[in-house]
Amino acid sequence: MTSLLFHSVSNGSCLLHLLLVVGVVLVVPWTEVSFTHAFQYNGNGINPLSELRQQQQQHHRALYSSSVPSDVSSSPYEKLDDIKADLLRTCKSATTSNTRNINNNNNNNNNNKPSLSNIQDLVSQLEDKGEQMGVGQSSAITGILAGEWELLYSPEDVTRSSPFFWAFAQAFPEQADPIFGITDSIPSPIKDVGPAYQYIQIDETGRGKLISKVKVSTLNGMATSIMTTRADIVEPVGVDGLMLRVDTTKPEDSTAIATFFPGPLGRFINDNAPPFPSGNVLERIQPGSSTVIMRTTFCDESIRISRNDNQYALPYVWRRCKFAGSETI
Repeated sequence: MTSLLFHSVSNGSCLLHLLLVVGVVLVVPWTEVSFTHAFQYNGNGINPLSELRQQQQQHHRALYSSSVPSDVSSSPYEKLDDIKADLLRTCKSATTSNTRNINNNNNNNNNNKPSLSNIQDLVSQLEDKGEQMGVGQSSAITGILAGEWELLYSPEDVTRSSPFFWAFAQAFPEQADPIFGITDSIPSPIKDVGPAYQYIQIDETGRGKLISKVKVSTLNGMATSIMTTRADIVEPVGVDGLMLRVDTTKPEDSTAIATFFPGPLGRFINDNAPPFPSGNVLERIQPGSSTVIMRTTFCDESIRISRNDNQYALPYVWRRCKFAGSETI
């Protein structure tokens, strides 16, 4: 497999660097941070999108109640809320049962995780009901995606929620699964993954930025870091898709660096070390591989269902933490 990898790259050093990034992301020890303060907002109160969503819901309720008896006019919204509650409860049952490790791809580490088929069924119900009611639709062009999101369910290893790994799989379509299989099989407490967060900034044209942050820890939490991937939102693809171009990948807030360089020097290195240009390296390996499409099939003020367009059957469930403020990222 190694020879095949090197055969696909005109510059062997690029491949070595890229594989090193994958190894660092999945295996090398890093430091824990408080995600409560991982993103800073300058806006005051709730984003106007929240008010817009409330107005849309009131409009839909008015339309519905005008055509049916008043005693059942709220039932579609009650049903939608029930489905959302079931989905959130099912996802949270996995994360709360093992708060230290939410590696959803490792059955040995998380025996109480929901089955993929169970999540797919609940997601399908939510998407169907939302489409019937006109709720949670057209996420790529409404601006509703903007804000901070926490990952509640990943159909694979939690690291796979990062667009870097979607792009890596495109660059190495034959070798990605074997590589991921090795790293995914590393048991807890040698490797633990999670939580994962995303911050999305998007304008009225469907362009903006996406930052993915995944906590990775090793050796029972003795060493941790935040694997951070930054991507440009290039353009909308239809009404539910966003084209993302991976830009950089960097392990941030590394305890390994803080241990070797304690005090201000360690903090300076953590803050100022240059990120790895993963997008450019992927392009040199396979032109076009750094660009991926994220489909969001449901998104409202509290929950989001997103998918890698190349693995559409595998839904990622996200919970909104905050609406976006006025700062740039």
